[in-house]
Amino acid sequence: RRAIKISGSSGAGIGYQVKLKIGSSSGGDFHLNGHCDNFPNDIRFTKNDGISLLDYWIEDPSQDPITVWIEIEDNLNENVSIFCYYGSSLAESESDGSATFEFFEDFESGDEEYSAISSNKTTDGFWYASPRVTVADNGDWVMCYSNGGETNSTEVGIGISTDNGETWTNKGLISNNPNYFCGQPLVIKYPNGKLQCFWNLRDTTKDTSQPEAWGGTEVSTSTDNGQTWSSPEHAHSTLDDDNITPHQAVTVGNTVYMSATAHVGDPIVFKNVLYKTEDNGTTWTKVSDITPDGYAEGGLVHLGGGEFVTVNRKTGSSDWTLQMRSANYGETWITDGYIKTDGSLGSSPGSNDLILHQARIYNLGDYIIMYAARYPGSYPRDVMLYFSTNNCSSWDAGASEIYHGISGTEGDYVSLSYDEGKMLTSYNRRCDISIEKILSPSGWTVTNENIGELKAVSSPVKHGDYAGRWYWKTTGEAYAYRSIPELRDQNKIIEFWRRGGGYSGGDVTSSVIGLDKTSDIYNGIKLYYNAETHEFQYYDGAFHTILTGVDDSVWYKFGVKVYSDGNDSKFDLWIDDEKKVTGGGTRGSVDSVVLFQFPMKTSSSGWVKEYVDAIRVRKYVEPEPSFSSAQDEEGPVFTCGDTLANSSLSAIQREVFPVCSELLSSSDFSNSLLSTISCSQDLLGLTDSNIALVTLLLNAIDSIDVSDGCTLTFSFTSSCLDVLHTIDSASYPLPNVVSCLDSLGTQDSISSFLSMLCQSKDNIGGADGETSQLSVERALLDILAFQDTSSYLAGVIASASDVLNVQDLDSIRLTFSCSSIDIVKNVDSGGINVTFHLDGNDILKGADFVSGNLQVLLDSLSVFKSTDQSASSLLGFILRSATDVLDMYDLNTATLQISSSSIDIFRTEDNSS
Repeated sequence: RRAIKISGSSGAGIGYQVKLKIGSSSGGDFHLNGHCDNFPNDIRFTKNDGISLLDYWIEDPSQDPITVWIEIEDNLNENVSIFCYYGSSLAESESDGSATFEFFEDFESGDEEYSAISSNKTTDGFWYASPRVTVADNGDWVMCYSNGGETNSTEVGIGISTDNGETWTNKGLISNNPNYFCGQPLVIKYPNGKLQCFWNLRDTTKDTSQPEAWGGTEVSTSTDNGQTWSSPEHAHSTLDDDNITPHQAVTVGNTVYMSATAHVGDPIVFKNVLYKTEDNGTTWTKVSDITPDGYAEGGLVHLGGGEFVTVNRKTGSSDWTLQMRSANYGETWITDGYIKTDGSLGSSPGSNDLILHQARIYNLGDYIIMYAARYPGSYPRDVMLYFSTNNCSSWDAGASEIYHGISGTEGDYVSLSYDEGKMLTSYNRRCDISIEKILSPSGWTVTNENIGELKAVSSPVKHGDYAGRWYWKTTGEAYAYRSIPELRDQNKIIEFWRRGGGYSGGDVTSSVIGLDKTSDIYNGIKLYYNAETHEFQYYDGAFHTILTGVDDSVWYKFGVKVYSDGNDSKFDLWIDDEKKVTGGGTRGSVDSVVLFQFPMKTSSSGWVKEYVDAIRVRKYVEPEPSFSSAQDEEGPVFTCGDTLANSSLSAIQREVFPVCSELLSSSDFSNSLLSTISCSQDLLGLTDSNIALVTLLLNAIDSIDVSDGCTLTFSFTSSCLDVLHTIDSASYPLPNVVSCLDSLGTQDSISSFLSMLCQSKDNIGGADGETSQLSVERALLDILAFQDTSSYLAGVIASASDVLNVQDLDSIRLTFSCSSIDIVKNVDSGGINVTFHLDGNDILKGADFVSGNLQVLLDSLSVFKSTDQSASSLLGFILRSATDVLDMYDLNTATLQISSSSIDIFRTEDNSS
């Protein structure tokens, strides 16, 4: 942490928001020495007590140094000190503008909606009408089209794109029959990768109401991703007999369902029918009639399970759009309702009906989209995109216009296809479509939504995930407004970011903001942007230029301070923290400034967009309280002696630093000590208190320093497991830790410490040491394997038996591995070593078990002190003396190694050997 001094200012008072610039390792008012694990998320601020958290907000977390605003609770009429804490990979950001400022609007909440934006509207060439697109198995886009009008073309062609629709190669015609119109082709990809293109045949000389006018349905097949196609042939009899016009297909598992308009009867009637194939198009069966007679163009979507929805256009003199639903894979259908202009589903047609031509529906997971040509009763038509977020129970009323002005001279219908964010419409038109989730911000009032709208959009954004977009759509008067705290003469300032969003039309002057006491676009502080001259201006009866050369792609930071000048309001204005206006005038008399507005009123044609983000109201005095100094970095400490000496602790302090009596009375050494560490970090939100305590210790402790018998100091850094990799343990003060714990009253502290490690037999190896938690803890065991272990060994063995106290401890050492503890006895300088293995299961059997077997081992070792025995008698004595030891263990776990004679004796399964 670092202690920070804030210089006070007269009149600042309590709750002042102070700006600091903080670098991760350099720059800013001060920096954090590279000790942040997740800059700037693992930063916290407290009062001078080091405990009470302060609210803060970071302007742009991607910057380094960051700009952070901290609400200071103490009185800033005088200098104030606070602490900045940092350095935990477990911490998440607690930046909170709403808690820090008196008013904060970041456009991060509201009702969810979706919107589409079309761009790159081009005329690309060779196809003419009814484009239908699918993506082949090799990734190519394959499109079929009518090389003529929507319903009067005699040719069907194929195009292929290898760059996601950017460019196309004309593969030529697959059908050219001058005697028949080839209406509205559809290309389908089957689960096996085969492609088929379907179209109907209609005699060019006969009336469509006559059965003889319809010549069935033809199909052409490709098995090479659309590069070549078979000669046309009549489709399977189920489709051919119904003279279908295919409309939309969906795949569910290995079954392909297709909605199509059947032309049957005498005279011919239209109705939408559902068909399916389960053998990749070889045969088709009729599932059901979707609609009664008189409907065509059935858009089809699969919602999951057996649920389908279709959208169907009524043909004839009366037009409406009927939505049907099935819960059993299309076997039966119920009427959902008639789609209305507000997106709702009505129980009957005839009032406020939404008339959609060539509708197609796509399930994109979070939402359903529907493309259609909206027919307002006369030309031109608009190609629209509708969204549903409730499985087609309703459609958003604010549909997105994709293409405007499809004229009647280009045909009776608009055909479209959607894939990978691009749409192909009829008559040589293409649009790129981007879909974004938007929010309707709460707390705002918008007038004349047909003229202007306020939405929260995900791009462009200055802070967070959303920014506000004010979109003035057409000529007229509209504004959005929201109440804010009183500004005039209140030592407060309003700040926000703003950037342009483009415009069209003639002389367009858009609003930046208006500030007034009522929802009034006429009076108040009026800031404007002249889109043609790229200037910020304000208006007080005349326009005054504030800033020229404004870039529409750049976010500008505004600050406005309002105050009195006699009976009139005046304002000071900052742009990007540079003061641009002092004593600016207002339009009309403004007694109270309590509203933030986006007013718009013009007689010009065209549209304009403004983006705004992170609106906040904060305290303001001159000069502002500011950063003064930062003390040197210090690490957090836990001092047992200090805790013992502190007899009066608050509830929070007791949580952080439990008194020593609690520590000493704990029967579980590991829980008492580690819980203390956990609580001391968790107070600042730097870790999850539910985390495994041993893991917390391994992640947190960088070093342990013991200066006396009752003081423990834990230093925390970003490093992980540094202490576990300390091999130079001759200087490592682990024995001092043992001594300290003993002095605190922890009985058999080393035994307790080992018990913490040996919580299961796997912890010392067991049957599956590599996959156990020992993958971490065996590094701890390495600490115990340092060179001079005589004093430590005494502590270890003392808890089990005093048997070794009479031995020469300097000649005995312990080594630890993931599978065992090896006790090695060096009998003399000649180097005869005997290694005895204890696995984790043996250690856990208790002190008597271990000590008893150690005694047998030591008895057998004593023979090596005699140098006048022959090899045979020596070996015999070893076998006799050690047999009890060897019989107690698994046959392969005991090994005696006699290095002086290069003879190794192993106990094997075959006793004779």
